[in-house]
Amino acid sequence: MRTILVGLDQALNHDLVTALAEFPEIELVRQVASYPGPDDFLRILRARRPDFVFTSAADFPRFESLMAAIDDRSPGLPVICVSDVVNPLDVIPKLMHLGVRELLTPPITHERLGEVIASIARQLSKRPSPLIRLGDLYAFFPAKPGVGSSTITVSTSCALADELGEGKKESMRPSSR
Repeated sequence: MRTILVGLDQALNHDLVTALAEFPEIELVRQVASYPGPDDFLRILRARRPDFVFTSAADFPRFESLMAAIDDRSPGLPVICVSDVVNPLDVIPKLMHLGVRELLTPPITHERLGEVIASIARQLSKRPSPLIRLGDLYAFFPAKPGVGSSTITVSTSCALADELGEGKKESMRPSSR
């Protein structure tokens, strides 16, 4: 399963990354230090294709904005809130209202993280993570012949394939016809 970390402070981020290292079935594909805007977050989702997201609710207005972007752009994407809340009874109803099903609080133990990951795995087995539309079209029009637009086109497509992990398939081998 693939995941990304969004908006965690340094201490929580370190604890979670250390704990995730004990779960070989989880691939941490991206860490984002601050809350991205909706368009930036959509680009991250397209490029990294996570099965679920770990995020912090420390800055609740920005967290709400991020949750609205997830609900709008990728509904059904499981979110795990990592927070060092003093009183979870105040936060849990707000998280439920935003569609967050899991809350992970420090100290992050192997057992608790295992429970959360198992819960997400059960959720994903019932309803797989939503597919994100990858059908964007890019066009390069030269001002005149010979200015390098073909080179830019090939370089861009190779960079996008590498970023999306598509460049490592067998289709890259020459065909034997």
